[in-house]
Amino acid sequence: MTDNCVHPLTSELSTIDLNGAPAERVRAACRAYTLATGQQVGSPPSASERAQIRTWLINESLNVPAAVGWHDVPSRQPWVHADITGKASWLQQASCNICHVISPAGNPPYPVSFPVPVQPFTKQNQRSIRLLTKATRQAIAKRSSRRQPIDAWKDVAICASVIAVQAKPARIIDVDNAAKAIIDTMKGIIFPDDRQIQHLSVHRIHHADTNAYYLISLRPVYPVLDDVVDLTCQVKFNGLVDPIDSSTLLACKF
Repeated sequence: MTDNCVHPLTSELSTIDLNGAPAERVRAACRAYTLATGQQVGSPPSASERAQIRTWLINESLNVPAAVGWHDVPSRQPWVHADITGKASWLQQASCNICHVISPAGNPPYPVSFPVPVQPFTKQNQRSIRLLTKATRQAIAKRSSRRQPIDAWKDVAICASVIAVQAKPARIIDVDNAAKAIIDTMKGIIFPDDRQIQHLSVHRIHHADTNAYYLISLRPVYPVLDDVVDLTCQVKFNGLVDPIDSSTLLACKF
């Protein structure tokens, strides 16, 4: 192939919507492989064909890196925010540059954003957890009653953002625990199962000049493996890295 020729991968990717379904990019890579090598592959490709395409993609990325390329996702951020409310709202609405949001064709689920007017909490606080959980579920149910039914989110992968705004002098809580508490509380009201969340972004704001609340965003996204050609794992634990022996873990006292 001469330097003046357009690489097959560049040619095939240019024919699709890069913001569309990730699986379309895999199909484009398969077509490019056939154009470059003359080897026909099935639709869908077999496991052995996927392995061949993976090897070809790796070689192309080493020899012709510009051909494989990257899909550049634009990201904009304000230079300054006028106040805490503006900063928290921007964090809630900021797009994810990793997940691929599903664009529904007239059917839910749609991306949703809403506040939960309760003080951020963790489930480690057993004394008041029942009262907090009850108040939180009531607040979420009140705001979700005018939104999409829970069944709309069934079997859909979710990219979630949680903004925990704490008012001083309240003690700072761990962001991971604060996120887990509110997500566990949303389960069964907004979406059926918290295992649907495949990506979670969490921020905590802690300041005296603010109120205490949560800001939540949920986006329906494509499964994370939809743009992977060869669905095998190449990582091997060897050399200086020894896998943990499960029998040793079972013998430990935590």
